[in-house]
Order: sequence, then C-alpha cells, then structure tokens
Amino acid sequence: MCSVTFHPLEEGFRLAMNRDEQRDREVALSPKLFDSTGQRYEAPHEKNGGTWIAHDREGNAWCLMNWYEMTQPALSKRISRGIVIPRIVGGESLDSLPLESMAPFRLIAFSASDSTIVEWRWDGDRLEEVKHDWAPFTTASSGWNEPEVARSRKTIWEDWLSRPDVGTRQWLLKLHQSHEPEEGAHSFCMHRDDAASVSCTLIEWRSGSAGEMSYLAGQPCEVTPTS
Repeated sequence: MCSVTFHPLEEGFRLAMNRDEQRDREVALSPKLFDSTGQRYEAPHEKNGGTWIAHDREGNAWCLMNWYEMTQPALSKRISRGIVIPRIVGGESLDSLPLESMAPFRLIAFSASDSTIVEWRWDGDRLEEVKHDWAPFTTASSGWNEPEVARSRKTIWEDWLSRPDVGTRQWLLKLHQSHEPEEGAHSFCMHRDDAASVSCTLIEWRSGSAGEMSYLAGQPCEVTPTS
C-alpha cells in the first residue's frame, strides 16, 4: 500500500512516496547512506537493510510497491521484496534475482540523466517492462480494492496539477499529507482501522547536486520533515 508522485524540474525532479502498512508492522529506520558494491545510495530501511525507496548521487531514484491486484501466490520459500532495490543499485538485473520466491511487485526507476521513467512489473509469473513519459506521474497500490483506490488518487492528483504552486516542494508535501476526498482508504495520507500511511519520503535532485532526501516518520498529516 503506497502512493508515488513525481514532478520533473527544469534540471532535475521532485519525488514523494507515502508508505502504507499494517498498524502492527515494526517501525522502519530513518534514511542513511549505504554502499552496494561501490555504488552509494540513500534510503530509509528495515533492520535487515531492505527498502522501498532510494536515490543515488547521479539523479537516479527507485520506488518499490506491492502489487495487490495480482493473485498472491502461496510460496514455500518467501524472500522479502525489500532486497530488490539494494541489489539493483548494486548492478544486478531484475531477471537475475530470485523472483519466483517473491510476491508480485512493481519497481519504478527514475533517471534524470536520460529523462526516463521505467516500470518493471512482476506478477508472480512474468516480468514486464513499461516505459512512461518524463512528465508529472502518479501511481498507487492498496491492499483494499487496489483499482478503485488507484483511480481515486489519480483523480485527486489531476486536480492538484491545476494548483498555482504545482511542482513545488510544499505542494508535493501537502498532497501527501492530504485527506481528499475524505480521511480514509482513498486519501493520499491513508487511514484505515487496520492500516495507515506510516511515513512519507521526499527526494529532490537537481543537476550538479548530490540530491536531498527528507523523511517524515509517522502519519504524514501529523509530522514535519526532518530536513
């Protein structure tokens, strides 16, 4: 359960991701720098190092989302999808990973160097690559009626694109803290009895910079960025 939004800048981009999880899931750890076979990246993370979002100094970012719409296979040996981004950043290809032991997911990669957005979709049986335009972009996942939630959040996103401060850092943060159309399963800041948005990560990268990651630990509507 997550929401990802992306907005290109003249020489870079802004990206935000709300992480939605069960309320009893262990709290993740704040971002730190990792080194994967010589490639440095920054990411919030689980205790085992797994992550759902990361960026490097070259203007690349990755977001990993569970794909609930697909049939969830009964796996005799289940490997955490949290290993995907660290191993991809380290230079491995997706098809070299033990996908057959992972539940369905979507991996979205943003690259400022060649202005590309590439999404890989693992449905539990087949890996598909989808390319998106380097343009304002949003997508969502949800363990509760995923197609309906995705449509609702896209409608909210399209309305926010008409606001005068569109694309600014404050605009992006407010969107991910918002409760439109009401506080609940459809809002970007998600509230359900069993699950909620548990963090929001913002990435800003501009040409000539190393990039900046801000992390809101907790329900996005209740906290402020750490940087």
